[in-house]
Amino acid sequence: MRRPPITVVMNSRRHPAWYLAIALTGVVCGCAGQAPPPRSHHDATAGRIGVGAESPKSENGFSPVPPLLTADEYEHLADRSVAGRNLTVAMAQYEKALRLDPGRARVREKRGILFLERGLAEDALLEFRAMADQTPISAAAFDGEGRALASLGRLEDAQKAFRRALTLNPQDWRAYAWLGIVAYVQERYPDALAAFQTAYSIKPEHPALANNLGQTYVALRRYDDAIASFRLGDPYAQDHPRLTKNLIGALTLAGQHDAAEQVRRHQDHDVPTKAQHSQNTRFSE
Repeated sequence: MRRPPITVVMNSRRHPAWYLAIALTGVVCGCAGQAPPPRSHHDATAGRIGVGAESPKSENGFSPVPPLLTADEYEHLADRSVAGRNLTVAMAQYEKALRLDPGRARVREKRGILFLERGLAEDALLEFRAMADQTPISAAAFDGEGRALASLGRLEDAQKAFRRALTLNPQDWRAYAWLGIVAYVQERYPDALAAFQTAYSIKPEHPALANNLGQTYVALRRYDDAIASFRLGDPYAQDHPRLTKNLIGALTLAGQHDAAEQVRRHQDHDVPTKAQHSQNTRFSE
């Protein structure tokens, strides 16, 4: 999961220079911002395995019809296409997997996430609702439905979906995190804080949750708590510069200008290292 990433960014009107971000869908998505390779790089191998060997011919000289792949094989190919950011090919391969096995909820979830990444919230909503129609119903179906509804601005309906996810899985940290995002956007900061705290207690290793806690404390003008929250993400700061940027902002708001300058200088010193790291290591959030 260490990738964009699919990132949700919310900009508070009260704090226009601050960003709330959480990456929850990297299971399907690869590196954020990486453009798909040219079509010629993948089209020739998009639908089959073992390309390169000449197909055997029958006695009449005609090549036999190649056997269809299984749903598992199409899904595996699609996952590889997603990793390479060949999203159009991936969607076609997931569709083939679903034609062979319409009840494959995992594939519907992956397609829904890709629709969201491409800004097609209506299509994502249909996919997640089809997933929710299957038995047994998973919390992921309502997580996805809630995300699609939030993307469409239907925040009240989104909250209902996330709460339904929690009835199925009380440890669903994603649902708590998204409830926090909805509350933050609505400027219900105490509710956002409670939701993010619960999400962080379940998934403390996720750096975006530390960031969201800090942002909510900033909105509440609890700057010392915000600083402590941003520092929770220190182990991940090299790969998440927004955490450092927000820490500097919180220190400045708290009047700790010398500390803010020290962090800024340390960040500037690390820029070449981070640039080299980003070239050598690719991952999704």
